[in-house]
Amino acid sequence: MQFKKHNWFLLLLLATSFLSVAALNRFMDPYALFDGPYIEGLNADRPGQELRTRPSRAEQIRRLKPAAIALGSSRTEFGIDPEHPGWGVDSVYNCGLGDGRIYEMYRFLQHAHAVRQQEKVVVMLDMFQFKAEQYRPSFSEERLAVDSLGRPQPKRLSEERCSLLTLDAIWASLKLWLGQGLQPRIMQPNGMLDGEYYLAYFKKKGGHHQAFKVMDQAYFEGSFQSLAKGGIPDESYQAFRDLLAFCHRERLDLRLGISPHHVRLFEGMQKRGLMPLYASWKQELLQISKSVAAEFGHQPYVIYDFSGNNQYNTERVPTAENPTAQMRWHWEQTHYKKQLGDLVLNVIFEDDMRPTGRAVAASSRVGIDDGFGRRLGL
Repeated sequence: MQFKKHNWFLLLLLATSFLSVAALNRFMDPYALFDGPYIEGLNADRPGQELRTRPSRAEQIRRLKPAAIALGSSRTEFGIDPEHPGWGVDSVYNCGLGDGRIYEMYRFLQHAHAVRQQEKVVVMLDMFQFKAEQYRPSFSEERLAVDSLGRPQPKRLSEERCSLLTLDAIWASLKLWLGQGLQPRIMQPNGMLDGEYYLAYFKKKGGHHQAFKVMDQAYFEGSFQSLAKGGIPDESYQAFRDLLAFCHRERLDLRLGISPHHVRLFEGMQKRGLMPLYASWKQELLQISKSVAAEFGHQPYVIYDFSGNNQYNTERVPTAENPTAQMRWHWEQTHYKKQLGDLVLNVIFEDDMRPTGRAVAASSRVGIDDGFGRRLGL
């Protein structure tokens, strides 16, 4: 009898412990997988790193219900501002995905449109989104509002439930609580990375010169090598085709741009022999856009090319002896700053930003290099 009482006591203790841990993690919500509550001094001040994960991005879209969305890779996270006046809608969410793939962007667009009809969509493209892997490990189809065929799917809580009982979640909850008001903000609530944080981060890590050096090695040994070996698979082009078809079918206001890159990135691509692939990739995008539009009897969506040689992408890189010097347009060869992203949006939203009621209006691209944002095919 005493043995049975002891066992029941242990079971009760374990159950109480599990429930307490789950309650703590649910309340603190360290990975932003739930919709609050957020209380000042306890869990409201969030640096934002946890919001960059794909599961959290999906949840933020459900919670914020944006009227427009920006899609792309981490370049979009850094450079495309949801507060730019050209959007002209009540709420915009930056859904840039670190090392994102074109298929993921298509699926997140379906998700956002299912949550709320999208009034404007900006998709910033680069060749690295078309690599062989269709999606990153943290991407989950089940977390999205609809499946790939557009059919509604119930929200599944298995991932949330599992996260409530992990040691990592406990540690993350404690860090979140103890760091209230002390940690720098990495990401803004609208999904864009915080420029002030990264300005301080780059200075701490040796400035722009060191950042270029690190990215040289990362791309030469990573993305360049992957593309040089495998090229671009048909599945990636099909995902782009599906994205365009979805936008035509839903009659969405889609704006497409090829992300700006510093010329240093193209120097690395040249060494890897990737420039012919890059040129053929752009031509394939153009042909796909035309063919999909023809299927619907519509005009093709314009693709703006911001990647060419111009005064912005050839910006001088500071020397190693001057780590505090600031570049105006770029963080390093692959990520551009908000200042350049604003020029991108000035071009993309040029017609939207003309004052109404005037026959001739000043263009939002006045003063912008003519080679920046040329339309593919023209």
